[in-house]
Amino acid sequence: MFDEIERFITQTKLRELRKQHHQLLESYDNLSHKIQEAEDDENRLRLLYHGLRALTFAKQPLHPDVANLEVILHEIDTHRISPEILTFWHTQLEQELARGRLRSEFVYLFGALLEEWALQNEDNTPPDSKAVRDKFVQQAGHVAEVGAYETILDNLEFPKIQRQKAIKSKLRIPVEFHELEPILQQLSNDNYRTVVLRNQAQRVLLNKTLLREMTDTLTIMLNSLEDWAWTSTGLPAQAFWTRQKWRLFIQDELPTACLLEIIGNRWQNLFNWNISKKTAKNHNPLTSRGQERGSILDQRASILQKLRDLNQLNGYSNEEYQTISIMETALMLIHAEIQIARAAFPKQPLYVVKIDLKDFYPSLSHEVLLTTLARFGVQERELDFFKRFLRIPIQDDNVQIMQRGVPNARRLSHFLGELVLRLLDQHIQQAAQVQVIRLIDDICLLTPSAEGAVTAWQAVQTFCDAFGLAIKKVWCGVHWW
Repeated sequence: MFDEIERFITQTKLRELRKQHHQLLESYDNLSHKIQEAEDDENRLRLLYHGLRALTFAKQPLHPDVANLEVILHEIDTHRISPEILTFWHTQLEQELARGRLRSEFVYLFGALLEEWALQNEDNTPPDSKAVRDKFVQQAGHVAEVGAYETILDNLEFPKIQRQKAIKSKLRIPVEFHELEPILQQLSNDNYRTVVLRNQAQRVLLNKTLLREMTDTLTIMLNSLEDWAWTSTGLPAQAFWTRQKWRLFIQDELPTACLLEIIGNRWQNLFNWNISKKTAKNHNPLTSRGQERGSILDQRASILQKLRDLNQLNGYSNEEYQTISIMETALMLIHAEIQIARAAFPKQPLYVVKIDLKDFYPSLSHEVLLTTLARFGVQERELDFFKRFLRIPIQDDNVQIMQRGVPNARRLSHFLGELVLRLLDQHIQQAAQVQVIRLIDDICLLTPSAEGAVTAWQAVQTFCDAFGLAIKKVWCGVHWW
């Protein structure tokens, strides 16, 4: 968390960054315009060189790595420069101009996120984790209030999963090493699991005999899944500060953790196979043309598919171990879409709406989740397992049964939450011509229409009211060009 001095420094710099953002982009645009109007390549190179050297932020040069080209400019003045050298340096400076514009956008986007974090933590006295934990447990003990969500469901498409026999063949097959090993690896690195569980996972992972015995045991548990239930004595739960907010984590034992992660992984794969193609075709009102392999549209669809790939979400809670996080991928796509729209339609407005849902996983209605699964064709036998999974007993003064919400950082939770959010995507795009870029409950909407932006925002509100969810309005906003 920020202390008082760090907070003051951060907020001062972020305010300056926000103030100078538009001015900086205007400077880049003016420079690009001057270059386009230059008479010849010699003048373009001169303009690029001096223009980039002159750009500063907080009195610091923005392009300090631009080479000193005074000798090259002298060669131009004396008409002794070769076309090859002129072309080389012109290309280098054009690339530096593009990189500078890209850096300014990224700095602004990350600065805006950091500012939200700083403002959220203005009170630097951390709340007591036990008090936060007790608050979460109390909330989980109350049934979520929902509206007429089935009316919305009636208007949405539900690609049916495969026949029940096929489901059984995919969900109840024996557990193999290649399936269990990455789960054990993830559990051993999960900071929100107990030290005991992490050490046990590492021990099994490194001992081939134990690994074989664990796969056999999990296969037995899968074959008698109808008998599985949470321990009647309840599970310990603890609140952790992670990704800018407090979250509640349950603490189960290693066999149960492995079993549920395997089941979650298999359900994820089953649903990805059935509905990924449909959700990947996310309509973009800015560029709605045919899609060729390798085209911008094809690349967009590929990235959107990655953001919606449930297997990608399994590492969302441990992004510090990834070279490029899934969040960075989402930000890169948003930036690319803004740049494409501004380049393709410079005179057409572009509205970017940022929406964040409040306490998404703890707020999920069990009734909504089970109804949604049934709409997708999940049969009663499997629904019964989900009913038992959702009713988690938490150790408290008395054992408290969860009446809403799903546990954080679990494959089954990602699976259930993503099903609801895919329905939200569909509901938004039925209401308005917008492009939806979403990573879990962080939603970005892009549209050239002010009316479309308003309609999409209203659609999100309608969906949340019906499904027992809430919008975190202090973290929402709209930006336009």
